[in-house]
Amino acid sequence: MKSSNDSWLSPVPKKNLSRMVTDKITEALANGQIKPGEYLPSETQLSESLNVGKSSVREATKMLEAVGVVEVVKGHGCRVRTSIDSHALNPLAYQLILQNNSNHEKLVEFRRIIEDAASCLAVSTISDKEIETLKELHTQMLENIENNISNLDLDVQFHEFIYAATQNPFFACVGSAIMTLFKPSMKVSNEVYPHIVIENHSRILTAFETRSSEAMHEAILHSIRKWDTLALNP
Repeated sequence: MKSSNDSWLSPVPKKNLSRMVTDKITEALANGQIKPGEYLPSETQLSESLNVGKSSVREATKMLEAVGVVEVVKGHGCRVRTSIDSHALNPLAYQLILQNNSNHEKLVEFRRIIEDAASCLAVSTISDKEIETLKELHTQMLENIENNISNLDLDVQFHEFIYAATQNPFFACVGSAIMTLFKPSMKVSNEVYPHIVIENHSRILTAFETRSSEAMHEAILHSIRKWDTLALNP
């Protein structure tokens, strides 16, 4: 007999079966019927309960594994992860990339709103030690410019660190996807206008050091305007 938490285990339509299985599992995760750290039902149980073939179940769990939702534990089955797998595919990043269909104004608006919100939040949550880490990244970028070394990866790391400093895992996850979307334009910025990137980072660091949300807001608006004018319209 199925328990109330097994109510999601009901047959799925005979169309796009593996996708339907992932949707069922995702729904169960979203409403708490399956929790992080728990194992999914066995392949046989999923197959019988959802009325699909084992191949569809296998394909579905492979897709969930690829995006970092579950991990395969040899001899035990599929376990829901308790934390984000940094090496997993990021579906949100691909959705953002596909949405970025030369819609310039919407892209600028999106980055301005998200980056402003995250950075201003981080002003009140970032630790002194984390500020020192950002300053170290900034110093390394200055040295790289002197030695004609690309700063793209450090620039991405700088911004991802700020998203993580919000202490909000949702911002951290979205921030990683956003950086994937913006990386091509950041490449232009760092190759053609490296000193402007440094100037923008200096403003952000000053806002963190003074713990000023107002200064951070102005720093982000200034940075986005520069990014819009120079990197997106070279």
